[in-house]
Formats: sequence, C-alpha cells, structure tokens
Amino acid sequence: MGRPLNVLVTVLVGVVVGCSGRPDGAEYSWLSAGARTTYDMKVLTPSTGVIHGTMITRQDGTIAIGGQTYYKSVTTLEGVPGAAEPEVSYQRLGRDGIYSRKSVDASAQDVLDIPLPPEVGRKWSSSHGDLVLENSIVAIEDVDTAEKTYRKCLRVQGNGTKGGGTIQIVSYYAPQIGLIRSSMVLGNGVSIELKRRQE
Repeated sequence: MGRPLNVLVTVLVGVVVGCSGRPDGAEYSWLSAGARTTYDMKVLTPSTGVIHGTMITRQDGTIAIGGQTYYKSVTTLEGVPGAAEPEVSYQRLGRDGIYSRKSVDASAQDVLDIPLPPEVGRKWSSSHGDLVLENSIVAIEDVDTAEKTYRKCLRVQGNGTKGGGTIQIVSYYAPQIGLIRSSMVLGNGVSIELKRRQE
C-alpha cells in the first residue's frame, strides 16, 4: 500500500508548488512562498478496495541552490494506511520550464516537470529515481468540476515504468493555480485519483 502512495508523492510533489522573471507560459506555474493546497485522494487497490485520504502540499519559502532560487515544498498524506513520512522537494521556474529536484546538492540534476511555453504536442522525458516517464501535453481545455469550471487547463499525459511495473498518469493544470486533478493507474491494478479541494 505504501509504494503506490510514494509513487504519487514523487510524481506530484514536483508539480503541485513562485517565480522570478515571467517566461512565456509562466501563468501555469503554481509556485508561491507560503501557499498551501489540499487534495482529496481516492486510492483503489485489489486487496483493500477504496480508501479515501488527503494530500496536503505547502511551500515553506525559498532556498538558493547552485545560484538558482527554489521553492521548498513539503507534501504529506493523511488518512491513508501506510502513508509515507512528509516528502520534501524543491521547484523553480526557468525560462524554458518548471523544474523540480529532491536534493539541495547543487550537482544533483533538475527534472523537467512542465516545458514552457506549454504547447499541445510538446513531448519530454522525466526521471525520479526508478520512476521513468514519457510525457506529452495532449490538450489545452476547460475542466468542469462540481464547484467551478477551470479555463485553459493543460492536460498532461505520462506513460512509463516504476520499478518493474507500468504506470499511466493524466494530470490537469490550471493557469495561476497549478494541479487541479490527476489520475494514476499502475500495472498491479492500483489506481489513485486526486482532486483539488476548494478552500
């Protein structure tokens, strides 16, 4: 149970978190010191059925790494058995994309989370440890929820592997807000859904 949730945190922690300079497409950046976002989470496993929980991401200010300014993001899971300890990551807005990393070591490599400008058809690869994804922006579209309609959202699809299994992810990012919805399906039959909570 803990492994799928660790996958979720690893994948989304870099995509749930301010900015300097405003490159083309920067409106899709969600980085803002002091921000806090809550997501309703539903996990379906073949062995335990449906489990409901919460994912909370908060941005605890900024830190300089290798001459770049990063936003420190702390992600926690609540109400889910086997949930991991809070996970810390660091994000920055670059001229050509939104990047994340797990380490403050300046020699560690950044991972491209979303390329800028965000155009339909853009493709890129990303790797977080043993999670390897081939990503693409497949649409810019409106997304309806029970509470509101989010305009001009990026729909990003990722396909790849985690450890020895397959993984498929579809995520939606709204301008000025960031991640609003995501679904993940693992090859072992586990599925995870996230939905941004209105606060």
